[in-house]
Amino acid sequence: MSRIYPWFLGEKAFKLLTLTHAATTNYWSAATQNDVLKKIYQQDEFKKLKPNFEKDLSTSIERFIKGLKAS
Repeated sequence: MSRIYPWFLGEKAFKLLTLTHAATTNYWSAATQNDVLKKIYQQDEFKKLKPNFEKDLSTSIERFIKGLKAS
């Protein structure tokens, strides 16, 4: 990680890994849907609420990086 982001050392690197792990598990569970949820997300009023694992996770990691860099 420090090769790509040299300012991430020690505590900040560990914090990024912790936040990323938590976000990954959270978004994965939200994106793994049963048949009932799949039917709900097919309805027009709920389509915008359907989780997008890759997009949601990428956005979160970008924000984690920006926030940790600023702190």
